[in-house]
Amino acid sequence: MRRSRLQKYLQILNVLTAKPKRFEKIAYETNLDVTVLKKCIEFLMSHNLVVESRTSKKTAYTITERGLAVCKALRAQKYFEMIRNTISNAQRKEELKPTLSRSRLQRENE
Repeated sequence: MRRSRLQKYLQILNVLTAKPKRFEKIAYETNLDVTVLKKCIEFLMSHNLVVESRTSKKTAYTITERGLAVCKALRAQKYFEMIRNTISNAQRKEELKPTLSRSRLQRENE
């Protein structure tokens, strides 16, 4: 199943929360194609969610404070959606229980 852009961005931000990483390591951990990853990183950098830091030989990407805040907000949203779906599924099951019991009783009475 394809991931949405938002899912890709969140995955990159999650990878960078631990520590700054090089491009290849981000590609490996997110399992994204390098051309797709490059576009995603450029988008995240243009919105000040990720910064690029260069040393003499290496380039690493680091999540910013703003990036951390966005990452936390998206995680919370995902968590609340999961809770909402769980509650919704539980309510559906409760609605089905009386229906199943009534139909079983009707069959037994016949």
